[in-house]
Amino acid sequence: MERVRLELAVIVTSLLLLGLYFSDTSVTGFASTQVFYKKLNLTVEVSQSFSIRDSKPFSISSFTAAGDIAGSGAVLIELDNGIGGKKTVFSNNKTTTQITTEDAGYESPVTIEPRQLLAGQPGGDVFHVDGFESCSDACAVDWNQQEYFLNVYVAPGTKVLLTKIVYTS
Repeated sequence: MERVRLELAVIVTSLLLLGLYFSDTSVTGFASTQVFYKKLNLTVEVSQSFSIRDSKPFSISSFTAAGDIAGSGAVLIELDNGIGGKKTVFSNNKTTTQITTEDAGYESPVTIEPRQLLAGQPGGDVFHVDGFESCSDACAVDWNQQEYFLNVYVAPGTKVLLTKIVYTS
């Protein structure tokens, strides 16, 4: 009797495993990603673009910027893939997505350097923000480039202190 139970358990388990193996199953919500962060100390007083580059192409599936704003003027931060794709990372003229990120993951090897001054200013109704950490439209990106651009538009009399970027790859 004990042997029959053992054989039956082995047969049922084998059939279940075979059924799972040949079925079209996936784990919902599972995504294989790596988190990278880079601590910054960038003060932006005039609209400016920054180059974010690495020695080889790297992918970005989400991008978050954190920092502080001094002044009550408009601020717009965009991530640009350099080939026509732009995503808003932060704007203080609309409700933003607040995200809390720790320095978990890997410290990013990318370099961030000033690239060029930008013409134009952000517009719209502005609300005061003491600090921000947002990805806004850049919460979902699917880019793979060697160089990206962080465009920071700042209204006159306002300063942006970028303290950190976080991205997933």
